[in-house]
Amino acid sequence: MLRSISVFIHLAVVTIFVTSCQFFNDQIEGEPIAVIGEEGLYKEDLKAPNFNGVLTPNDSLSFQKNQINDWALEKLLLHHAHENIPISKHQKFSDLAEKYEKELFIDAYKNLYVKQNLNTMITEEDLTSCFEKQKNFILKDPVIKMRYIKFPKDFRDYTATKRLLTRFKESDIEKLSEIKASFLEYDLNLEEQWLDLSTILEKLPILSVRKKKDLLFINERTIEMRDDQGLRVLIHFYKILKEGEPAPLNYIKDEIKQIILNKRKISLLKRLEKEIIQDAIQNKQLIIK
Repeated sequence: MLRSISVFIHLAVVTIFVTSCQFFNDQIEGEPIAVIGEEGLYKEDLKAPNFNGVLTPNDSLSFQKNQINDWALEKLLLHHAHENIPISKHQKFSDLAEKYEKELFIDAYKNLYVKQNLNTMITEEDLTSCFEKQKNFILKDPVIKMRYIKFPKDFRDYTATKRLLTRFKESDIEKLSEIKASFLEYDLNLEEQWLDLSTILEKLPILSVRKKKDLLFINERTIEMRDDQGLRVLIHFYKILKEGEPAPLNYIKDEIKQIILNKRKISLLKRLEKEIIQDAIQNKQLIIK
């Protein structure tokens, strides 16, 4: 049975192709270029090729023929599906399609409502409040606070600069700011950011020669390394939190922001559902007996 269906489909599509090739360029306006039963495919239904290069006439014709083939196969397969699938399943499929359509419309409307009404402004107070209420943010990976300077070969005040980077008092920061133009590269981490190891290794690939466990024990220490060009790099690790410890607020701000936004979305959708019911009752669209 299935073999005879596939043969029929193949022959039907070939017939459509032959017909379309013979009269496609001379197609009379308003007449279909392919017909299956009472359904027709018209020239204006075909899509233009999405191609930036130059198409030959044969390329264009081949593209059009493929569209006809796709259209015909879909129609013929759908026809044979209706003919061969038990009637008992027809209504089930129709119900599923109707349910899916309803869900698409409802979800689209909810998303539109949220987009139009969601307050996306998040203050530091919001972040702190959420962070303190949750109190279950645990680090999955170690994080480190660090600062570093990479020096040119002719840099002379190395020892004094090392002292400034390590001590890092207000006066030291001011002095480093004054001479930073003479550094090849630097990050003083004035924002007190926590970094995971992968981010640190991106900034300083030179550290990849050290084992991960060794880096986690370099706390409150300044280390000196040389890159593959022999240039000095000073790195000061001044705070380390290990895997399993409570996560610091400024490391998970993005995560907390998403939690706050999700809570606001849920609250908005509950408000929407409540308002829709109340409005329907007030306008007598909904009558509960």
